Amino acid sequence: MPARSRTYVFYQKNNVTGLLSGGENRRVIQANNIALAESCSDDATPASLLASDLNGSIFEVISSTSRETHAYSAYGFNLKLPSPNTLFGFNKEMVDLSRCAYLLGSYRTYSPGLKRFQSPDNLSPFEAGGLNSYCYVSGDPINQVDPSGHAFIKGLKNLLGRQERKFERIKRYNDDASHYNAKAKPLTLRDNARSAADGRVDITKLYFNRETIEQIDQLPARPILSNKDRHYANKHERAVAQLVEDPRESPSYLFTQVLIKKNLKELNRLRREIHPAKAAREVRGHVPESSLPGYWTGRKPRDRFGFNPEV
Repeated sequence: MPARSRTYVFYQKNNVTGLLSGGENRRVIQANNIALAESCSDDATPASLLASDLNGSIFEVISSTSRETHAYSAYGFNLKLPSPNTLFGFNKEMVDLSRCAYLLGSYRTYSPGLKRFQSPDNLSPFEAGGLNSYCYVSGDPINQVDPSGHAFIKGLKNLLGRQERKFERIKRYNDDASHYNAKAKPLTLRDNARSAADGRVDITKLYFNRETIEQIDQLPARPILSNKDRHYANKHERAVAQLVEDPRESPSYLFTQVLIKKNLKELNRLRREIHPAKAAREVRGHVPESSLPGYWTGRKPRDRFGFNPEV
């Protein structure tokens, strides 16, 4: 009994980049998730250029010696596949040569002739697989695609800018999260007690905590990214920023607010000592002199005691 040869398929970010089977070595050139060309290690087989539609289905393969065209039914059936000139077929999926089917997501095979999967979805019936565990894209192959073999995605909406809008929301969330983290991270509340052994309130510490709470109350709203957008970002390997803990939800924030209300008089007295008001500075002898004359008399206005030395 002859030994079976193994076939190795190479991927990069869920895109097929090469195939190694026995002595055959095929390579795929892709850009922006579009298959552009294929080459073979066999010198007798020339490189081929691939033409595809918006969903990635290959409809023409052109080389220096041949030109091959492909047409598909709604469910992807094509009599010319598998082809010796290309690895791909319907929706840019690789054709399984042994079964004349597509191995979606390296998980289960889809038969375009049968219009169904050949094994059940392990996410059915209560999760994303749907009620029918063998159904392909819920019976809508025109508007939906299913590269994972689990749940379809909205291929037509991607053509209308769905993917760009999702990426823009993810980018906007990351920018807002970075701005929020930069403002919220330095705002940490101190221990209000004088020491670990002494449970009495330290008014000086409480005063600075009061200023911190005033800054916390001025923080912008925490940015929100939906679970669907998070799943989409993870699927397409887009980074999602992590938010720091909201200081308004910490127990010390609520406890410090209670202490501020109880010690409000002492805190106001301490504030007047640390940041004296303008009126207090004037009482101490610092009277700012106006450089503008009076509107009606042309004289400089009197000070707060009604005294004008120039009169």
